[in-house]
Amino acid sequence: MLATAFYMFVSNKIMALIVHLLRRPLGFMLGEFMCFRLDVVRK
Repeated sequence: MLATAFYMFVSNKIMALIVHLLRRPLGFMLGEFMCFRLDVVRK
């Protein structure tokens, strides 16, 4: 039980770190993608 809780805690920390590292490039890419989609829809 304790091992499972520890694993969950560690995996959550790792996921949070990955999200933190990727947030800026992903946000930029998502913004670019949304602008691209809007341009396509307008045309």
